[in-house]
Amino acid sequence: MLDSNRVLLAVVGLFASPLLVAAEEGNSLSGDTLWVAERSPYKFAAFDCARQVATPSRIVVRGVVELHHPDDKSDSRVAPEITVRCDQVFFEPGSKLLTRAGLRIRAEQTLGGAIVIESNRGAKGADASEGSVMAYGPAENGGPGSSGANGEDARVDLAGIRPSSAGQPGGRGNDGTPGRIGVAGSNGVGGSDGSAISLLAVSFAPGTTIHLMSRGGDGGKGAPGGQGQPGGNGGDGGPGGRGGRANEVLVGSPGGHGGDGGAGGSGGKGGDGGSGGQGGNLTVLLLVKDPTTAGAPPAEVEFHNEGGRGGDPGLGGSPGPGGRGGRAGVGGSGGQQGYAWAGTINLGAGASGQSGAAGQSGQAGALGLYGRDGAAGRRGTSKLAMILER
Repeated sequence: MLDSNRVLLAVVGLFASPLLVAAEEGNSLSGDTLWVAERSPYKFAAFDCARQVATPSRIVVRGVVELHHPDDKSDSRVAPEITVRCDQVFFEPGSKLLTRAGLRIRAEQTLGGAIVIESNRGAKGADASEGSVMAYGPAENGGPGSSGANGEDARVDLAGIRPSSAGQPGGRGNDGTPGRIGVAGSNGVGGSDGSAISLLAVSFAPGTTIHLMSRGGDGGKGAPGGQGQPGGNGGDGGPGGRGGRANEVLVGSPGGHGGDGGAGGSGGKGGDGGSGGQGGNLTVLLLVKDPTTAGAPPAEVEFHNEGGRGGDPGLGGSPGPGGRGGRAGVGGSGGQQGYAWAGTINLGAGASGQSGAAGQSGQAGALGLYGRDGAAGRRGTSKLAMILER
């Protein structure tokens, strides 16, 4: 039973044949097929010594060797599988097989050496681009208040005496438009999954160690949210109307109040982190064709197929500033003194109207929410077993 990544097995009785001794020593035999770093990468979907080698005996891996599947593209979501079949497969010390594709190696006799196989398919997902966060210009400003109408001047005509009238108050400035919420940051890209690796052998050479690695890629980081849109400025208050001219002079009207500035938009939500990739499934099987003459298991097996870490979340966007309040409208001027005529008294000029109040500045928006952490990838399955094969 596997209770950890590291499994130590006692080597059971196995009488070493000359081929096994040669495999242990790493000597080259006349029938060896060498996979060497200098000729890497090797590109094939299947390699069968019985069909592809004139005098099949064993494959010897020397140095760091990479295997490519011809149908494996950079954007392939599902990993194709490379199959290798030979009487014997031997890894020299310090050797390693690298593969993006899935890999299945079957040794009809023995598999041995310091076996190290790593799937490099589980790549980190790309971080979300911060350039995708759109910035807004300020929201629309409020329009100015209307000007107050001037008062009527006094006059005398056939209809009689018409007194002067007060000017009309200036209109209130319109409020600035509130800013919009900032654009949400884009999500990080998920890490890619590790590929499956399977080793099957009728027997493992004495002292064989197996290290299989197929980790999932980490998720990419989410982009920060965009800044909230600045609120629009409030419109200025309209000026008050002038008082009418007359002997009976009137006070000018007050100016309009300035409009309030628009509230700033809240920052955009940060992008979510990408999910971690799934770890690849790792399998080591001892094939038993005759229960009375079962082969030897490996001396040591170590699996590393953890899922990738979830990507970090994007930060919330900065709040948009509030708009400036509108300026107060100027009060209207007082009516000017009229000219006296018989029976009237000159009362002098009227007082000016009061200026309106300035508008209030808008409040800044809230800070944007953080994105969510990406989910961690699932660990792949790990299987070390002996199976009966008829």
